[in-house]
Amino acid sequence: MSQIVAYEIQTCLNGEWKISSNFDSQELAVEQAKHLGGTGRFSSVRVVQEAYDEGDQKTKTKVVFRYAANDAAPAPKIKIQDPVARRARDMRARPARPVTASRMEARTDWSFLWIGLKATLILAGGAAAFVALKLFEQS
Repeated sequence: MSQIVAYEIQTCLNGEWKISSNFDSQELAVEQAKHLGGTGRFSSVRVVQEAYDEGDQKTKTKVVFRYAANDAAPAPKIKIQDPVARRARDMRARPARPVTASRMEARTDWSFLWIGLKATLILAGGAAAFVALKLFEQS
């Protein structure tokens, strides 16, 4: 099975990691990461290799280069996750609000009222346009 490999440059500023850029070549990604690390704008820079295996349909990640501005304080380690998995984890952590019968009835009543109001406005607008066209035609 084939693998798709990409390299992300991630920068850390004030303890927050952000994706700076993506590359297909590890050499180019490492060179750019060295350049970004040398600017002094970031406390840490790293290159993360992401390999997607089409057969397993899984992504494997590993850090292939790390640059810390202060070697005494290594870059903070944060578990690398794709945004979809992170959002799913956050949604599972939230407690679910139970749907009560009264809440459902109230929602249903308002939705029918809203639909009726829209239909009335559309019909009134159509009638007004028809009358305006007839008056315009007569003059």
